[in-house]
Amino acid sequence: MTQPSRFPEPDPNNTDDSDPDPDISTAPFNTITLPASFSNLRYRPVSFVPASTSDTPAPAAPKPLSIADQYLAIVFPNGVPKPSTTPAGPLCPTCNEAITEDSETLHYHSLGHQMALKRHTPSSIDRTRMGLKVMQKYGFDVDSGKGLGAAGEGIQYPIIVKEKRDNAGLGLEVRKQEDGKKGEKNVEEILHAGQVRKKVAEDKRKAQKLQRLFYGDEEREKYLEELEGLERGTRGGGFKMGGFKVVKRKRR
Repeated sequence: MTQPSRFPEPDPNNTDDSDPDPDISTAPFNTITLPASFSNLRYRPVSFVPASTSDTPAPAAPKPLSIADQYLAIVFPNGVPKPSTTPAGPLCPTCNEAITEDSETLHYHSLGHQMALKRHTPSSIDRTRMGLKVMQKYGFDVDSGKGLGAAGEGIQYPIIVKEKRDNAGLGLEVRKQEDGKKGEKNVEEILHAGQVRKKVAEDKRKAQKLQRLFYGDEEREKYLEELEGLERGTRGGGFKMGGFKVVKRKRR
């Protein structure tokens, strides 16, 4: 018994040259015969259910209650009562709440009324200033948020003092040049030869002093100072040695 082929045999009468690979079968899958090794498999056809529209929709799943709804259901088992539209008393114009207290003083000290009051930021002015003490003596409240004057329409903060670092008169406007600097003339000092030499010597002396301060040796500087003192004493007719001054006398 010959084993059936997996693919159908090619038709010898078909002489179509358009097929590039005649060994590959193009037959439908339902016409392909399977080999004997697959004969034990059972093919169960899939039965598709046709689509149908139901007239009655399925009931939706109940929505779970939130924590707030559960709390209200425990506190108010008969339902949340509706707020009454009629006020229990006269309304306060400041906090817009009903005055249920016996007196207006009690309502003024209540939490709702105090929260509705306007609060001003406390002033940062030094309370030890003499000028502030004088103004408070005449009724000025620094924390009221109002300015100076009887109507409170003046300035609320003190004038910022600016330090004056020039010798110009008060109210004098100094003209400014285009580069933003003060309109002062750049006066160049003209020095003659003696002043130039003096300035050069002074600059050299300052440079030497800085050099000694940063890089000098104390013992060496002390020795040089002693030598300089000896030279000066020799020129002046004497010098110091061991704390005593030696003076040279001229022969007559």
